Amino acid sequence: MNVLSKRLQDPNVIVVALVASIIEKLASGLKNGFSQYRNIVVTPLIERMKEKKPSMLECLRAAIDATIASV
Repeated sequence: MNVLSKRLQDPNVIVVALVASIIEKLASGLKNGFSQYRNIVVTPLIERMKEKKPSMLECLRAAIDATIASV
């Protein structure tokens, strides 16, 4: 998870969108098992919410929603 959270700080928007999608799928699949990683990924996801591109914001929102739902 640390690797994914570091990639969220990447300047390349496509990489960040892909990582957000991976986090969303992991959180949805692992459900309660993902709760231990919540603290690692939520902070970088929220920091990237400053992005202006709507497609990027949609990916980030979906990842945050899935992470919160896994609790």
